Amino acid sequence: MLKKGMFNKLLLVLVIISFAVCIQVPVVAQEKTLQ
Repeated sequence: MLKKGMFNKLLLVLVIISFAVCIQVPVVAQEKTLQ
């Protein structure tokens, strides 16, 4: 059970990171094209 809980937390962190990257990538690309 402990391993499963840790795995779920790791999965949640990965989802949050990928979500943040998906938000930041277009913004950074836009800033680079503007400059």
